[in-house]
Amino acid sequence: IFSMLRIQIPHYLYLVLRYAALMYLFVKYIKTARHQKYIYLMIAGYGVVLVFSTLQNGMGINNAISAFSYIIQIVDTYFLISSTKISSQKKAKSIFGVLLFLSLITDVMIVVLPYDVTAPAVQYLVGTKFTVSYVHCLMICLFEYYDINWGVKHKSLYYVLLVGSVIITRLVNCSTGTVMCALIFLLHIIPLRLWKSLCNWKAVAIVSIAITVLLFGEMTVLNNDTFINTVTRIFNKNVNLTGRTYIFRYLPVVIARKPWIGYGYYNSVVAIYMGTEGANPQNGFMKIIMDSGFFGLAFYIGLMFSSIVNTAKHYEKLYPLYIFFYVMLIVSAIEINLTGGLFFLIMAMIYSSAKELSIEDQKQADYSSAPRKRKRIRFKRIRG
Repeated sequence: IFSMLRIQIPHYLYLVLRYAALMYLFVKYIKTARHQKYIYLMIAGYGVVLVFSTLQNGMGINNAISAFSYIIQIVDTYFLISSTKISSQKKAKSIFGVLLFLSLITDVMIVVLPYDVTAPAVQYLVGTKFTVSYVHCLMICLFEYYDINWGVKHKSLYYVLLVGSVIITRLVNCSTGTVMCALIFLLHIIPLRLWKSLCNWKAVAIVSIAITVLLFGEMTVLNNDTFINTVTRIFNKNVNLTGRTYIFRYLPVVIARKPWIGYGYYNSVVAIYMGTEGANPQNGFMKIIMDSGFFGLAFYIGLMFSSIVNTAKHYEKLYPLYIFFYVMLIVSAIEINLTGGLFFLIMAMIYSSAKELSIEDQKQADYSSAPRKRKRIRFKRIRG
């Protein structure tokens, strides 16, 4: 969360604080990695490919260090969420409290300060308009997660948070955020029994493949009258999704040149091809391929599916976390959000929560199957 904040301190001081915190947590919890070897093997593989690609493409030592610290941040996220003795519900409550506090300050600043909301790169307290939306959406899902596990007194607060988030996404002119809020509401009202199928790696695989196919079938979608009316009239956007369809046409050509290890961490290849400063792949999985190639994507997918593989039987308690997971996954069709810290956070929380629930089930099973000691009944001998 500290890495998201846009506070006015000297950049080098910020880097010192950031790297010091990351390395402190890494050294403190490194011993716990042996309990989840496969998870950290996937992160390490993804990191090696990313750093190697950055150096191989001549992007400089600074970018390589940034790539390394990015991987350490992912490791620390899993360390803190899955390795400490505090329960996942209490962690969710703490994270919700921090996000609520930051969101309130950010929202007040958005209303009071003269931000230029028409500028897509404007920085708010927690980051760009997309980060503002992601934070609000995660906050909503964490509230529901805490509610179904611990219960809250004021359940109407869920809808207050949802409506407030929609208002904020419109104030910062983030159509993606508004769509995310709508998706959260739709996923919230679907029958609970359907989540037994959705809280499964197979369903996640189907959705991931679908949004990738959608990327290269955008012309079919764009010819749909309902889609055109929604984009142009409701969100006041152009039909090419603010230039995304032009970028999608370039991606196969760009990827084909370096398909295996990509172009390195935070490369600007798409911007060079497009001749537009700041342009990026505008797709979550394509961003991973552009940075670390198909080798990096393989490790990333290994991490994602190993984080959710044993969660289906606990769907009744995990589905609020899956709501945010699915919303981010769906929106990744048009945004580069799968490499952000909040997506790794939600994967770590799903993994940790499922592991805790499995341990509790095992303890109950052991207790039920344990032999009971029978109490001996003593009879007194009666004389006479």
